[in-house]
Amino acid sequence: MEDLCKKIGFTVEQVRVLLTGKALNFSGSLYSEEYRRKFNVVNAEIKIFSDSTKPNQLFCI
Repeated sequence: MEDLCKKIGFTVEQVRVLLTGKALNFSGSLYSEEYRRKFNVVNAEIKIFSDSTKPNQLFCI
Protein backbone atom coordinates (compact mmCIF):
# COMPACT_ATOMS: atom_id res chain seq x y z
CA MET A 1 0.00 0.00 0.00
CA GLU A 2 2.90 2.33 0.75
CA ASP A 3 4.35 1.95 -2.76
CA LEU A 4 0.93 2.49 -4.35
CA CYS A 5 0.39 5.68 -2.35
CA LYS A 6 3.76 7.00 -3.51
CA LYS A 7 3.02 6.15 -7.18
CA ILE A 8 -0.33 7.92 -6.92
CA GLY A 9 1.42 11.08 -5.82
CA PHE A 10 1.33 11.32 -2.04
CA THR A 11 4.39 12.57 -0.18
CA VAL A 12 6.19 10.45 2.42
CA GLU A 13 4.54 12.45 5.22
CA GLN A 14 1.08 11.96 3.70
CA VAL A 15 1.68 8.22 3.32
CA ARG A 16 2.64 8.02 7.01
CA VAL A 17 -0.65 9.66 7.97
CA LEU A 18 -2.66 7.34 5.72
CA LEU A 19 -0.94 4.19 7.02
CA THR A 20 -1.86 5.10 10.60
CA GLY A 21 -5.55 4.95 9.62
CA LYS A 22 -6.14 8.68 9.91
CA ALA A 23 -8.00 10.65 7.25
CA LEU A 24 -6.03 13.05 5.07
CA ASN A 25 -7.52 16.16 3.50
CA PHE A 26 -5.95 16.52 0.08
CA SER A 27 -6.00 18.96 -2.81
CA GLY A 28 -3.73 18.46 -5.78
CA SER A 29 -2.99 16.06 -8.59
CA LEU A 30 -3.15 12.26 -8.26
CA TYR A 31 -2.00 9.72 -10.86
CA SER A 32 -4.12 6.72 -11.88
CA GLU A 33 -2.19 3.75 -13.30
CA GLU A 34 -5.50 2.29 -14.46
CA TYR A 35 -6.32 5.31 -16.64
CA ARG A 36 -2.68 6.36 -17.14
CA ARG A 37 -3.41 10.00 -16.40
CA LYS A 38 -3.50 12.54 -13.61
CA PHE A 39 -6.67 13.78 -11.97
CA ASN A 40 -7.08 17.05 -10.10
CA VAL A 41 -8.58 16.67 -6.65
CA VAL A 42 -9.97 19.50 -4.55
CA ASN A 43 -10.48 19.11 -0.79
CA ALA A 44 -10.90 15.32 -0.85
CA GLU A 45 -10.83 13.24 2.31
CA ILE A 46 -8.58 10.20 1.75
CA LYS A 47 -8.48 7.25 4.14
CA ILE A 48 -7.15 3.69 3.97
CA PHE A 49 -9.24 1.05 5.73
CA SER A 50 -9.95 -2.66 5.81
CA ASP A 51 -13.27 -4.39 5.25
CA SER A 52 -14.17 -7.30 7.52
CA THR A 53 -15.75 -9.16 4.58
CA LYS A 54 -12.42 -9.01 2.68
CA PRO A 55 -9.74 -9.34 5.38
CA ASN A 56 -6.74 -9.51 3.02
CA GLN A 57 -7.51 -6.26 1.17
CA LEU A 58 -7.12 -2.58 2.01
CA PHE A 59 -9.32 0.10 0.49
CA CYS A 60 -8.83 3.79 -0.07
CA ILE A 61 -11.71 6.24 -0.19
